[in-house]
Amino acid sequence: MNQDDLDYVLEVLEGEGEGAARVEIVKLVNAQVAEKTSAVIVEVLLCIIDSKNPRYESDVLGYATRLRLRDGWTISTLAEKYGVSKTKACEDVRKMCTKFGLPIEGLLRSGDEKMEGYQTSNKRNLCRQKS
Repeated sequence: MNQDDLDYVLEVLEGEGEGAARVEIVKLVNAQVAEKTSAVIVEVLLCIIDSKNPRYESDVLGYATRLRLRDGWTISTLAEKYGVSKTKACEDVRKMCTKFGLPIEGLLRSGDEKMEGYQTSNKRNLCRQKS
């Protein structure tokens, strides 16, 4: 809310009471949310439309928003589908998360890497048991 909005709400509060002021605050907040939502949708669409490979960009965004995780995707899946390295796919997901303020935690380790880490730790445990 800007200063004009706050001044307006204060006028309503003084003139019509708390209930009317709450109604006006809700209207102002809803208008701002709608405006911000529209701006983000436009930004997402431009990101996809203006890219060299819109399908890849939309899948990177789908992965960054965790929508592709529902389908069992990993970074390896994304990389293989588009013929890019896992490093490149990770970099693109990281950029998308940063651009849209999305959390990165848990996204950049593929299932393959988790499995390799698990297998490595199990091998270490087996080696310790044999000695």
